[in-house]
Amino acid sequence: MVPFNVYVDGESHFIRSQECWKRIHGGSLEEITNYVPVFGSVIPAHQQVLFGPPPSVHHGAKFFWDSRFAALAQTRRDYFIGRGVYFTACTGDENSAHQLRLFIRQQDFEPQVILELKKLADQRANLLNSVGVIEKAKGVDIGLATRLVEDAHANTFDGCLLFTSEVDFMPAIRAVRRIGKEVTVLGYRDGLSHNSPLEYEPDLFFDLEKVLADWYRPKRS
Repeated sequence: MVPFNVYVDGESHFIRSQECWKRIHGGSLEEITNYVPVFGSVIPAHQQVLFGPPPSVHHGAKFFWDSRFAALAQTRRDYFIGRGVYFTACTGDENSAHQLRLFIRQQDFEPQVILELKKLADQRANLLNSVGVIEKAKGVDIGLATRLVEDAHANTFDGCLLFTSEVDFMPAIRAVRRIGKEVTVLGYRDGLSHNSPLEYEPDLFFDLEKVLADWYRPKRS
């Protein structure tokens, strides 16, 4: 078995997951719960069977994770997850950031949390609500891209899973693949631009929409 690392572009992953969940099931991602269909059919909520560890959702940290995500890469080699790094941003003070870092660490990720002014976070939220554009806190994207290339160069992994729907990571993806490492991107095809290179330049692009449709149901009946 060979080591694979997990890198999560937290804001993109969380917001795209939230939008997809709302489109499929309505409501908020915080209402998510596992379910097992019977012979592939949708069954009433009171008959749904819970399985596996519950997905973890934290709106303040823009955190959404299910431990089974790590098995979604389709690669010719057996792999194990060597390290996970979660990049996100938050508002508030250093105490707030510290609590989010503790939470992310408890989910078995190395936390990379950037603290930004609430005014800037509100401006980004307004941009998302008004025109649907995800603009992330300064330092998040460059931090993730740099870490991805650094870890590949340091030979800490044979392949990686990158959770994002943002084409801005293409230079880093190309650099990692030139080093000889596999890159699987897991995101939402609905969030990509037309003819996006994210669909064909990584070793695999995996659309998470089917996961949200098949694995989960709202907690409410």
